[in-house]
Amino acid sequence: MTYGMARTSLVLIGLLAFLMAGAATAQREPSDEEKERTRVRIGITREQQKELEAVFADARKQEFEIHAKTRELYRQLFTIYDNYDFERDQAKSVRREIGKQNHRRMLIHAETQEKLRRILTREQFDRMTQLTREKQEKWRKEHPRRGPPPDRG
Repeated sequence: MTYGMARTSLVLIGLLAFLMAGAATAQREPSDEEKERTRVRIGITREQQKELEAVFADARKQEFEIHAKTRELYRQLFTIYDNYDFERDQAKSVRREIGKQNHRRMLIHAETQEKLRRILTREQFDRMTQLTREKQEKWRKEHPRRGPPPDRG
């Protein structure tokens, strides 16, 4: 999988989680009308929608658990690093555990991708991908990144 494909897949999962199960970035649940418009646009049945919502809810739950564990591991690592003469073996062990958590996150992503393809037809998947791109572009326009000021030289 290329970097672009992986990035698109991650964005797709994020958007679908947003559209189908909960608008985390907007701090609100999508309305029934929004869910219905999305369902019709992608061309999925209500049963498929329920399956997708369940898949994304499960993935979000697992991601939340991994995120909490990883956050705690980083806290431990930074505590170790606070000492000039830190325990290198202990730091190495914590870094390995962080790597395991990242690996788990990638496996969840891969499993979710497999589940999507069992639920959706190719055409539905393509429509969902197109919708994802549109939503991503809209979000980017509404939330531009703030970079360094332009050169005035």
